Amino acid sequence: MHDVRVIINEGKGSFFLDGVDPRVKIFALCGFLILNLFARSLLLPSALLISAVGLLAASGIRPGALLRLFLVPSGVALMVLGTQLFWMGGVHHIFDVTLAGIHLVATLKGLRRGGVIALQVLSGVSLIRLVTRTTPSHRLLEAIRWFRCPETLIEVGLLMFRYIFLLFEEGGRIREAQRVRLGYASKREALRSASVLGGILFIRAYDRAERLTESMRCRGGEGAGTQVRDMETERLMPQLMGMCLLFFLFFLLR
Repeated sequence: MHDVRVIINEGKGSFFLDGVDPRVKIFALCGFLILNLFARSLLLPSALLISAVGLLAASGIRPGALLRLFLVPSGVALMVLGTQLFWMGGVHHIFDVTLAGIHLVATLKGLRRGGVIALQVLSGVSLIRLVTRTTPSHRLLEAIRWFRCPETLIEVGLLMFRYIFLLFEEGGRIREAQRVRLGYASKREALRSASVLGGILFIRAYDRAERLTESMRCRGGEGAGTQVRDMETERLMPQLMGMCLLFFLFFLLR
């Protein structure tokens, strides 16, 4: 049977959120995501985004890593903002353009609606990243088990965490070998090397999955053997009450 504390290294930090019970974090995350989803103005998602980004910066994440974290969500947010800007009707026009014979009108209503959705995307991503940043993987699995999640899903999550990092390490080694052999000397060679790298990783992932399944079958594994320790309940209620108070304060901003 797998011990999650052995397979996944425990990350210990001095940030104050590291000591918060992961069950409280999951409960708060679900509550804040629902609250963010039904936000009616820019105030609530803006407050959530600023708070989450500030806590991420205070937790020690590097500015470069923080920018890379928001690179893809920012692209999605800009796309949503652009579509809503011209999609929503309204009497207050900002500007109009003509593309391929199609007349598009940007409205103030579309700008507001697109801004709300864009901020909802960014704040939701930042909240999820904050929880995963300040909570070790095995602690999240312990909290999920406490919520009576099926053991099979916990086992899958455990193995997923394990082999994702293994594939990252293996991909890094293969890429470094390609780089030494001038596999990225030109754009054409870089594209070819990247496609080869993707194919190798796909084959390696399938091969590892086959070997893992066969080894577990030989040992009599049935997919429900993860040993996860029981969680303490002494500090649960005080932290939960504090998080409910914080949730109520953000609820007033909706």
